[in-house]
Amino acid sequence: MPIPPKDTVERVVWYARRVGLTLAGTAVLTLGVITLVTPGPAFLLIPLGLALLSAAGFAWAQRAQASAKREGRRQARNARRRLEARRRGPRVDSRPKR
Repeated sequence: MPIPPKDTVERVVWYARRVGLTLAGTAVLTLGVITLVTPGPAFLLIPLGLALLSAAGFAWAQRAQASAKREGRRQARNARRRLEARRRGPRVDSRPKR
């Protein structure tokens, strides 16, 4: 957790920002989890909620966000490979059959 500033006004603003980000992040993340089982953009809301909580300074949200980014990149890479394989067509075996 980041250290709050020494000045009273800056400290109030810092805590207000942290509370606001925490409430917004929790609400968006909760909506994302709800939309996993109901129709809705869960795969947009969950990363957005994690980003808000990460900005508020929660280490677990930062780790979850980093893990989600890695998994998203891996899934995108796999999807591109499958798409390229589909565009090339079926594999043709050039060896004679026995």
